[in-house]
Amino acid sequence: MLQLKKIALLYIGCILTWVQPSFSQTKLDFTFTTDTITVQKDASSSRVPKLYRGQITRDELTSATAIYGIINSTEKYYTITPLVPLDVNTRYTLFYEDNLDYFEISTESTPGSLLRVESIYPSASELPENLLKWYIKFSKPINDTQVYNHIHVVNAAGDTLKRTILPLENVLIDSSGTLLTLWVEPGRQKRGLGPNTALGGVFNAGEQYSLIVANTLKDRNGIPINAEYRKVFKTIEADRIKPSLKNWNIRIPKAHSKQVLQILLTEQLDFGSTLDRFTLFDTDGNQLQGVWSLTNSETQLNFVPAQKWLKGGYKIMADPRIEDLAGNNLDRLFDNPITPELKQKEAPSYHLEFQVE
Repeated sequence: MLQLKKIALLYIGCILTWVQPSFSQTKLDFTFTTDTITVQKDASSSRVPKLYRGQITRDELTSATAIYGIINSTEKYYTITPLVPLDVNTRYTLFYEDNLDYFEISTESTPGSLLRVESIYPSASELPENLLKWYIKFSKPINDTQVYNHIHVVNAAGDTLKRTILPLENVLIDSSGTLLTLWVEPGRQKRGLGPNTALGGVFNAGEQYSLIVANTLKDRNGIPINAEYRKVFKTIEADRIKPSLKNWNIRIPKAHSKQVLQILLTEQLDFGSTLDRFTLFDTDGNQLQGVWSLTNSETQLNFVPAQKWLKGGYKIMADPRIEDLAGNNLDRLFDNPITPELKQKEAPSYHLEFQVE
């Protein structure tokens, strides 16, 4: 038996069980997770194992369609990697060398082990009608296959809005697999483009909507989300003003402390374009190490220093690509056309200065 066969619990929240066939066969030597099935090879045969969804009988094998996946071969084993992770609470059939085995993956009932939505940005309950992006933070890596089928927007009457979220071929998800970026269809949110002219903007000021993550969404192990998640929000008038550092208010920390540097903003900033686009320097040009965060519905920027503050001057440099919720950045409005002249124009420097006493 393979070493993996000895592991009773291969994933938190996911129990792997073998189901005895209803007829007598020599049990195959194999192990399985939601991502891979490993089968011990028969050295005398060149045939490869096949995996089927459901409990397939011998008579049904000729008409059944095997699950698509990648089959790798070593000296002793075949490894089947399905293109889509296997589902929980679902029976599967493995066929190899005239032997049939059935198995299924059942979900553990512990709530903490299930996929859940940890946060959604923007987090405020009032958002501009020309909102451009959502960010959804999950507790575990998600299965992003056909992810747009599991997320939609409804109005106050419960009707699903059409052409709201842009279905990108390559889903925008971070390297951890837990932070998903959704674009509100830019062609409708940017005035003058064909979709906007024909359909108008996605949202209307003064109305209420809900962003819904359905309970059909699964993590990478095939375990579904613990419950449907709703983000209810009301839209206000469109934001067509560039964000500006001029009115930001800095709460200066005290010297020889590790107090948090707080910057009170004049509007909500875009979560995804903000945190990694501020840098802090002392008067000698040395970059300070620390952690940036957005709080208070993304209207407050915080910096927790790694070392104590020293007396002297400091400069906060802001990347021009920092955006507000409507996609307006420090350099330009989202609605402005991008011309060759604008592309060639050198971006100005955006910074804030303060003195620690």
